[in-house]
Order: sequence, then C-alpha cells, then structure tokens
Amino acid sequence: MAHNDSEIEDIKRLAGRLMEQLRIDRSPQMELFTPTEYADLQALVRRAPRPDKLGVDLAECREEARVSLGLRDVMGTMYDQLGWGALLGAARKSANRIVKELVMARIAQPESKRATVEALENQAGITLNLDVVYRSMDYINTPVIDGICKTSHAAAEKLLGGPVTVLFYDCTTLAFDTEREDPAEDADGVEQDHLLAKGFSKDGKHHRAQVMLALIVTSDGLPVGYELFPGNTWEGHTLEAALKALEGRFDVARVTFVADAAMLSKDNQQMLQNKGLPYILGYRMKSAPAAVKANILSPEGRQPWAGHGSEEATEKGWYKVIDQEGARVIVTWSPTRARNDAHKRDKAIEKLHKKLKRSRKPGSFSSRGYGRFLAFPDSGDVTLDDAKIKAAAQWDGLHAIVVHGADELEAQDVIARYHQLWGDRSLLPHQQARSENPAHLSLVAASGPGPYRHLLHGLLLPAAPAQASGPARTPDEPGSYPQRV
Repeated sequence: MAHNDSEIEDIKRLAGRLMEQLRIDRSPQMELFTPTEYADLQALVRRAPRPDKLGVDLAECREEARVSLGLRDVMGTMYDQLGWGALLGAARKSANRIVKELVMARIAQPESKRATVEALENQAGITLNLDVVYRSMDYINTPVIDGICKTSHAAAEKLLGGPVTVLFYDCTTLAFDTEREDPAEDADGVEQDHLLAKGFSKDGKHHRAQVMLALIVTSDGLPVGYELFPGNTWEGHTLEAALKALEGRFDVARVTFVADAAMLSKDNQQMLQNKGLPYILGYRMKSAPAAVKANILSPEGRQPWAGHGSEEATEKGWYKVIDQEGARVIVTWSPTRARNDAHKRDKAIEKLHKKLKRSRKPGSFSSRGYGRFLAFPDSGDVTLDDAKIKAAAQWDGLHAIVVHGADELEAQDVIARYHQLWGDRSLLPHQQARSENPAHLSLVAASGPGPYRHLLHGLLLPAAPAQASGPARTPDEPGSYPQRV
C-alpha cells in the first residue's frame, strides 16, 4: 500500500517493469533495453510537461503511413564504420545496399526474407525485389565471409580492450518449414554434402528437416564465429571441426573453451588436451566412476557458496573440488536447484501414479525417463519404487563441471565462467526458419552492451554444411555457400 505520491510512483515503476518483462518474454524479438530501462522511460513520459492545447483536432486525423528510421540511422552508421558498406565490392552498389537493409531489418525484427521485404516496404518505405534479394545473397562467398569474420574479431577485441581469452561454444537446432531432406547423392549417384536432415530437435520438431548451428561468442556475448552442420549431426561431433576452422584466424592457444556437457566425450577432452587448450565443460555426474559418485555425495570437503547472486544471499549452497585424472571436477549444490529438481520429480511421479491407475497394461510402460521410478516385477503389478525415488533425491540440487588447465582460476571463478554460458544461450536463435533454402540462414540480433554487438549478430551469413569428419567443401564462386567459423 502506498502512503504518498513518491510510493505511488515507485509502485507504477515496478508494475511497468513487470509488464515489460512479460512482454519481452512473450516476444521473439530481441530488445535494445532492459525492462527496468523501459519502465524508467515510461516514468519520464508521465512526468513530462504537456501543452494545454494541441492545436489539432485528433478526430480529423488519420494515418497515411508509418516509417521507422531511427534504428537505420544509428545502426547504419555503425555498419559503415565497420567497413561493411562495400561488403560485396565497390562495383556491386545495389547488392551492397540490399544486404545492408536486410541486416538493419534483421536487427529490428528477425523474419524470413519474404517477410523482411514486406516489412521494409510497410514500415520503412523501402521497396526491394525478392528475387534480387536472393541473388544478392549469392554474392556472399568464401572471401566475403572471411572478411566479415576478421572484421568481427577485430571489432570484438577493440571493444574488449585486449585479446579474446575465453570463448563460449554452444549448439542449437534450427527447423525449416519442410519435411524434405537434402539428398545424400546427386543425380549421378555421387555422394554430396547435405545440410537439411531430420534429427534430434531441441524444439521438439522431429518431423521437420533442420540444421545444427554452433555459435562461438566471447565472455561479453560478442560473436566471433559460427558453423553449420547437417541436421542429423550429434553436437558432440561438431567441436573438432569448429576448432580446426577457428585455428586459421585465432591464436587459440591462449583461449579457454567453455561448453556444456554435450561436448563431454573422451575424444573431445583428449583432442583439447592434445592441443594444450584449457577447457571448462559440463560434467555428467551419474555417468562418473563409482568412486567419484561416492565422493560427490559425501559431505567431506564442502565449502560454503553463495550461488550466482550476491554474498548476502539468505540461502547458502556449497561447492567442493574433486581431483580426477589431472582435471578438477567442481561440484555445486544450490537450494533453489534442489527445490526445482524435487518439484519436477514430484510432478512426474504424480503423473505416473495416475497413469498406473488408468492403464490396463502397465507392464508396457517404458523404463526410460521418469519410468525409471517404476518397479517391474516378474509377477504382480507394476508399482512405484520408493527405493529408486529416494536414490534419485540424493542428486537434487547438484551440478558439476570439469576443468582442465586454467590452473590460475579458483573454483568459484570457474563456476562463474561456466554460468556465463547459460546467459549467452540467449544469443542462439530459437526460431523456426521459414525458408526452405538454408543458404540464406542468418544469425539473429541480440541486445546488450557494446555499440557494435547488434551488428555482429545481425549480419546475414550464408553457409553450407561443415563436416564432422572428412574434407570440407569450400567453393568460392557466386551461388555456392561455403561454411565458415
């Protein structure tokens, strides 16, 4: 309850921030400002003096057109400052203009090429021919992409005030509006690169053809490269190919790689160790050796930990460090994560209990997923297994990472760097690609500090599939679509 005008204004500002947060959560479009900044702007508008008379009868007004130019003025200037105004060569002025307009539109509202062309005409008064747009994209070949990546890298180092020392690596799947996969062989029966393929979809679109996108960003969220793989590629097989391409432009020997548990394979760890590269990877605790699992659950060696918030957090967690074959396994326990894990399991058990009551053939239930909490006796009814549920509860709130090298980092610094990976996942595009042509795939814009960050994300880059093993195809002529990190 507010007791004065100042408290009323505070409540309005809080309500505005919560409303903006809800709007942002529902919108696929990335935002330039935070919910708090939007709420502050709204408060300024409310307090601004207003004229007694407008001098215009609003009832007689009608909208003739709506044009948005502010973003193009600001981002367009930065685009030119980065040297991308003549991206396709000085002779291709029309194609350069088209690519620039597409990038500006991509930052403001990421959509398909067709929808982008329509939006540019309706909202910015810019008319583009869709066929010419596609032809212009064909000019972005290997030399052009290489120049873009080098410029992006140089801009990232300039913004950071020094060399890149930490790179975050993550993958996502992008589904296309088609079920048609690329053929594995051409008309003559010769094996060829294929990009569109059905595979495990992180968005649940398993019936759609898709591609696997790997994105590499700095600790400040600035993208320095990407790689495309066929949609049926397991993401753990992408790291080596991405590193090989990255070595051509970076001094990777000075870089620490951070990735999630999907990259935690013996081959990947050995490859990183052979290259002498420090790494921080997610760790699969339940797949660990028995001695390591027992150590994780043991209370010995636990140190207080305030989590990812401030030191004044009311609920404290803990962390512990376990040495394993020349690496450090760092285990954390969070009370918030523990409650979430318990809540998810309780919900699943409740659903299982209802299914057992309704089902006429409970013996046909799968033992995978939450079905692992069921007991399947040789004779008798299928029931919930209390022992299995109790065993699973031991792992509530636990998370682990493994770090090799980076000996100068304390355990809590390692935890903080890994936690950044989850923040940077907002950079990955989680939208369905409308075009059936993956050659016109592009990265989406992302908000955050740094004046060039939107441009580094929004630049449209065509690509072809990278190879998880074997030689990569890198044609240079217009109309071909080379891959590039």
